[in-house]
Amino acid sequence: MEALERYVRAHSEPEDALLQELDRETHLRTVAPRMVSGHIQGRLLELLVRMLRPQRVLEIGTFTGYSALSMAAGLEEGARLDTVEVDLVFIDGDKREYPDYYRMLLGDTSGTPLVHSGSVLIADNILWSGKVVEPVAHADRHTQALLEFNRMVVEDPRVENVIVPLRDGLNLIRVR
Repeated sequence: MEALERYVRAHSEPEDALLQELDRETHLRTVAPRMVSGHIQGRLLELLVRMLRPQRVLEIGTFTGYSALSMAAGLEEGARLDTVEVDLVFIDGDKREYPDYYRMLLGDTSGTPLVHSGSVLIADNILWSGKVVEPVAHADRHTQALLEFNRMVVEDPRVENVIVPLRDGLNLIRVR
């Protein structure tokens, strides 16, 4: 762990014991443990849920459940994880499908949006290990889709956004 990462961890809320155990098991038992959201990103998600106080949260894509548990920890009693009209969406599924997830959420494919004014979308892995600023190979559908997704978001007048370079990048999107 580099010095800056140690500093960030030392000056942030400590990791919950359950999440710490999940992180450990993920590193012991999975092929690609770097895919786990991890402590700092998990704390950010939990804090955003506490601040936004959504009634319905949707996660698209789950690895070992770290981010889902982090968001669930921030929910108030009575709120629930749901798939109807949602207040907060964490997008972390197949990167090739990000543009389709976005179209679905905003109602472009069905005419019925799953989000509303004030809903927040958080898209993970948006910088794709820096590949979004490098020449893209013709067969690299993951990077091509992430570039399309980021372009769609920044050009969409229905939303406002900011990309945060935390871990592999988060695109924080608010529906106007």
